[in-house]
Amino acid sequence: LTVAARMRQVDASLPLLFTSGYSREFIERRGGLPPDAVLLQKPYDRETLVRTIRKHLDARAAQA
Repeated sequence: LTVAARMRQVDASLPLLFTSGYSREFIERRGGLPPDAVLLQKPYDRETLVRTIRKHLDARAAQA
């Protein structure tokens, strides 16, 4: 999370994608992720990664 926090200091609108083998609930108990961060749970394949990135970039573009 430290790297993400520093990146957000440079650009607060920067999209964040985290990957983890832990559940969202476990991560929330440990301090959580930024509210707008995307969590992709491991294991995942290349297609899932690409689809996830595309979905969230398209959603951001639609908001702009």
